[in-house]
Amino acid sequence: MVVRMFDHYYCDQEYEQKDIIRVLDQSTCCNRIVPWKYFNKTALNMYSLGPYDGREAVILFNEKTRLTEEETIEYFI
Repeated sequence: MVVRMFDHYYCDQEYEQKDIIRVLDQSTCCNRIVPWKYFNKTALNMYSLGPYDGREAVILFNEKTRLTEEETIEYFI
């Protein structure tokens, strides 16, 4: 599994880690493809989320695409 992400830090050279890919043709949406294994580490390395007790999350919610009971179709077979 990989994470397509936007890293706001500019990097003009390749990474030492060959499996982290710089995306050069999508500068406004995705400029890195990073394997998931880098994120789920407790060490303080590049892209790691760090120790569990220091992690925080930001949850983004889009009201325009929210599903409600009235807008959801359920199928029973």
